[in-house]
Amino acid sequence: AYTVTNSATGALLGVDSTRTRDRAWGTVPTVTPRRGQSPAVGQPWFLIPDASPDGTFHLVHRYSGLVLGLSADPGRGAETVPVRTWTDTTHSAVGRGRTAAEQTLTLTPTRG
Repeated sequence: AYTVTNSATGALLGVDSTRTRDRAWGTVPTVTPRRGQSPAVGQPWFLIPDASPDGTFHLVHRYSGLVLGLSADPGRGAETVPVRTWTDTTHSAVGRGRTAAEQTLTLTPTRG
């Protein structure tokens, strides 16, 4: 598992692991300080490579098994959602119009 760290602050991306409702579909991730030597239970993520396109990944929350969903729509922030390989065209409360692309990350190495 990996942690997603803000390089400027050292804070880690995660969800509150103390309440069941915060490990559910639609949870908004938070950025909080690392506590001690190890990350909190809600802060580790798995990086799962996609079959296509090459070099893309899904970021899966270790504790809930849900994927980080992002959006270019400023009215819809990041949330944890089930893995999606299609676009929800119904705009139902369940799919909310999410696309597979909103879960796909491309990582770019940087020099630190």
